[in-house]
Amino acid sequence: MSRSAPLRRAVPFLAVLAALSLAGCPASGPAGPIDYVDYTGAGQPGAEYLEGLGTRFVVYAPTVRSLSVRGDFNGWGKTALAKAASPGWWTALVTNAAPGQEYKYWSADFTENDGYVGDPYGAAFDAEYANAIILDPNDASSPAHHDWTTTSWTHPPRDELVIYELHVEDFADTAGLTSPVSGGAFLKAIERVPYLVDLGVNAVELMPVQEWPGGYYSWGYNTSHWSAPENSYGSSVADGSAVGELKALVDALHGAGIAVILDVVYNHSSHENPLWVIDAERYFEGDTPWGPRFDLSEPASAAYVRDNLKLWFDGYHVDGFRFDSTENLDVAALIDIVDGLRTDYPGRYWIFEEFNGDHNNLIKAYDNAEGSGVIASWGAGWKDTVWGSLFGTAYGNLGISTYHAKDWGWTWPSSVINYHSSHDEGTIQGVGVWKAWPDAGDPQKMRARARLAATHLLTAMGTPMLWMGEEAGRVHYGNHPPSGSGVDAANNAFDWNGYLAMPENVALRDYYAGLIALRKSHPSLRVAEPDPASSGAWSWNMTDLTVGASITDLWRTGVLAWVSKGSGDNAFAVFLNFTGSDRSWTAEFPVDGNWVLVADSASGEIDAAGIAGRDLTVSSSLASVTVAAGQALVYMSPEAMPAP
Repeated sequence: MSRSAPLRRAVPFLAVLAALSLAGCPASGPAGPIDYVDYTGAGQPGAEYLEGLGTRFVVYAPTVRSLSVRGDFNGWGKTALAKAASPGWWTALVTNAAPGQEYKYWSADFTENDGYVGDPYGAAFDAEYANAIILDPNDASSPAHHDWTTTSWTHPPRDELVIYELHVEDFADTAGLTSPVSGGAFLKAIERVPYLVDLGVNAVELMPVQEWPGGYYSWGYNTSHWSAPENSYGSSVADGSAVGELKALVDALHGAGIAVILDVVYNHSSHENPLWVIDAERYFEGDTPWGPRFDLSEPASAAYVRDNLKLWFDGYHVDGFRFDSTENLDVAALIDIVDGLRTDYPGRYWIFEEFNGDHNNLIKAYDNAEGSGVIASWGAGWKDTVWGSLFGTAYGNLGISTYHAKDWGWTWPSSVINYHSSHDEGTIQGVGVWKAWPDAGDPQKMRARARLAATHLLTAMGTPMLWMGEEAGRVHYGNHPPSGSGVDAANNAFDWNGYLAMPENVALRDYYAGLIALRKSHPSLRVAEPDPASSGAWSWNMTDLTVGASITDLWRTGVLAWVSKGSGDNAFAVFLNFTGSDRSWTAEFPVDGNWVLVADSASGEIDAAGIAGRDLTVSSSLASVTVAAGQALVYMSPEAMPAP
């Protein structure tokens, strides 16, 4: 089906702040323990099919005087629900309600949609995105069923992650740019998993896949049903197949050694979501530029988010979450939810899209108290630094970003997500167009800039993230499509036949893959300790570029160099020149000998064993290094460094 709709909201940051101010959003402060609204009776929220008994319905609707369920099983008449022992909850066991049948709730007290409301805990929805579908995941013949094959899955440690952000439908390429899809987007994406294995990433961040209203193309940031996967991504839009097929995708990724992080949207919703109809004042407070704002200070709302996260952990085996626009949430309350889940779900990943300084301070305080980067901030510091450096506008923050933003107050490298491309910004090739950067129309030069940026990203501290296709020369404009280009599926799909039919893009992909393999193989390239410069595991390597200049002064010239040297592993010397002129200096190294060149962004060569004929001879701990304009060089020590 052809779909068109707004993608990601594109609202200036100051406009967001102004909107929030006008909406009267309260400042986030320490939340303290949340008094959740829990259901403590038999069963669980939603529609639970019980073999031989029927279907038990459980829903929270604290303000209505009466409530009934209507569906295929009663000819869309009224079957009354009774008040449960837990205050505000309603329940009923309907003996003839069976899997595959559709249903809704109804109350005379609901003032919208003629008294009907969808199930906020619905596991799947029909083709019209209105009626929930009863499922029996235990029935092997059910489209919602999946037999898990990966039973010994271990989450990669946070400091070893290399994340690949992708949009499932675009990545699956269901826009008709390749052969017809075999099934829906989830199944088609499984066919692309070998590509991710070859690239070497060990985590994917799926843009939102929770149900949105309507059958149009979307980036998913308009969630309306948080408990169900988007039905248009399934082989059928009306039988719950998206449930089983999303599980199959997660299973396939785990089998390939790749963790799954879901991008989830709890900060806002549309007025089409059932919680708005059931009790708008209880679940929402104020507004955002994109819809009503979730109120996590309310026990019912906080409980809903907590339980929804558990559902995706338990039912879909996901490994973590990226929370969208957390500056539009009570972030202290969200941290409290995370803290409460960590005992039952150890080793999971928690990423906040956070641009609010006060909120980031709460993350820093929490991570410092826990002694590791439990929660990571998905902010713009790295991206802004790289963009300014790539095109000669500003170099001042190069060193700060490279050293895991420690000078911005972060203690743990895994507390920051580094990226120069994401769904919002698009790829460097696309950014060059909408920013009117020099050389934007020259694919060869843009690939060279991408290799420079990738070398920086994958050798620095922090958690690196790639945006789908940046490694293959994909031109993507993010929130800034050129006038008249359109924002539909065809303009966003990963054109597998187009991008990877070009040898230059295959070579770019191979360069990225080589860098990822180096990072994963060498702990020295993913230092996790808070201050490795003090421990001797890291040292800046620009001592005599400008005699008497401070390191900060040198960063501002657009060049950067460091040595990373964890004990028991080879040391690496990284040299970056973001300027338009060649730069030469004498650099200091921890050991003498022939250091092998393993990566050269200018030529695109990469070889873990060393590029032939490019050794650097270090004598008396010194060697002269010349780095061409726009070039990155990575040298590896001749042997592993001794233990201290």
